[in-house]
Amino acid sequence: MKQTRTTTILSVTVGMLLIAGMVDAQTGGSPAIERAWAISPGDIAACVARAGSVWAFTQSGLMLQFSQKDGGLLSTIKTDEVPAATPLVDAGSVIIAATDGSVSCRTFPDGNLLWRRENIARQFSSPVMHNGALYIGTGEGGPALWRFDAATGVGDMVVALQRSVLSPPAFAGENAFIATAGGQVIRIDLKSKTVAETLQTGGMFVGQPIVPVKGTLLISPTGEHRRVECVAAAALGKRAWGISFERPWYADVMALAEAACARPEARGELLAKALANSPDSGLGKRFNAASDFIPAGPAITSGWTLSGSRAAVVVEEGGYPPQAMATLLLVDADSGRELLRHAEIVRGTPGMMVPAPVFAGQNVIAALGPNKLIGLSSATGTTEWEYPMPDGVAGPLMLAGNMLFVRTQADSIVAFRIAPTLMLPGAFALSQNMPNPFRRITVLHFAVPKNVEVSLRIFSGNGTLVKTIVDEKKNAGWYSVTWNGSDDKNRQAAAGVYLAKFNAGRYVKTIRMNLVR
Repeated sequence: MKQTRTTTILSVTVGMLLIAGMVDAQTGGSPAIERAWAISPGDIAACVARAGSVWAFTQSGLMLQFSQKDGGLLSTIKTDEVPAATPLVDAGSVIIAATDGSVSCRTFPDGNLLWRRENIARQFSSPVMHNGALYIGTGEGGPALWRFDAATGVGDMVVALQRSVLSPPAFAGENAFIATAGGQVIRIDLKSKTVAETLQTGGMFVGQPIVPVKGTLLISPTGEHRRVECVAAAALGKRAWGISFERPWYADVMALAEAACARPEARGELLAKALANSPDSGLGKRFNAASDFIPAGPAITSGWTLSGSRAAVVVEEGGYPPQAMATLLLVDADSGRELLRHAEIVRGTPGMMVPAPVFAGQNVIAALGPNKLIGLSSATGTTEWEYPMPDGVAGPLMLAGNMLFVRTQADSIVAFRIAPTLMLPGAFALSQNMPNPFRRITVLHFAVPKNVEVSLRIFSGNGTLVKTIVDEKKNAGWYSVTWNGSDDKNRQAAAGVYLAKFNAGRYVKTIRMNLVR
């Protein structure tokens, strides 16, 4: 094992400790990931990695901006808002849905208040931008889907609901999709502001987002549902595919709890009683606490994370002994075909939320249990590296370039630097622009697995060249570019459908984009 290098304290400011030089405390000698820096703002309510910065929002109303590169403090803003959900940091402003029931918009780095709306609700989902408008789900105090003008804050209730909405809304066409704490997936017609369809999953959604994919929706309800699946966006009751985590144990939970507290010599008999109706009732007599696991209780799920046609999710199942089975699942999003399943028994019992995994090149990075990060090859399924997290992982996992940022249970944010070789894509790719449709700016992501001449051009619907975004040789890597709706002469293009054509070597891909004015 590598030994921790000398720790150097660089600065102490506004109650924060910035620590640098803390590299590879225990990585098993792997050069794949190293700890770059850590900050301890204290009492973190939420954090976001965006546009070269890491933002920490505290319970005392501080909004702190740090450099992703070295953790240096860039700005401090004192506000009256404590986030009830992850804020939206976008285009020089921050949208905060706060615990005091307000929704507000501030500029950064000066922190000027642009607008504030009071008495909306006491619970919120994370804010989401769609077609130039801001959408937020609400819970206690008035379950609903709300829409606000992002520039002025003028808002209205799209539709009132019966159950709390803690997961961010998703969109496809003229529909919004929301997931409730009661386990419903609801399709809302935005034109008529009515509920068009409801699917009851049998689980619950406590923050996990719905992920739209080519006319379908990836969902991962937590609880007794014990199933992750893909449903049709136009007909929620039509399931494209699903993966179940049901197991034929039929364990008596009360007897398991009694066994957990019993003397070692009495546990075998109690376990046999707990499993009396199980297909493998003899397991109680031969149970080995070091290697065996009996699922009992709900399955706690992360949200899905999408990268191209690959989708990943983490599922944690509580059970006996009092610990958890954590499973990282990687699937083909179109067919549901399993590409990778990695499961292991971890210490502790599942909480209500599990951080969503992230894709870093051909690696899938996840928190399996509260005290470990793991990186697996999505191509081979092998474990590339592991990193212990003694302070615990609270989530989220935030990826920006080759930097990974992790919020811990000790109210710190730890930054890791990922080896460049792990970040290289395995194939050429152009992702659908986001957002789409868009009003001002949209982002396009493309991947280049080797050094090659690359072009990315925007064409009108009739094939006329509008804008050349990229036309140069690119090194292997992942890239993001923006289009602000202007042409090569910096004139604003008219509303309509545009085509983004990506050429890299022999690879060609075209996507449709919808510009609205």
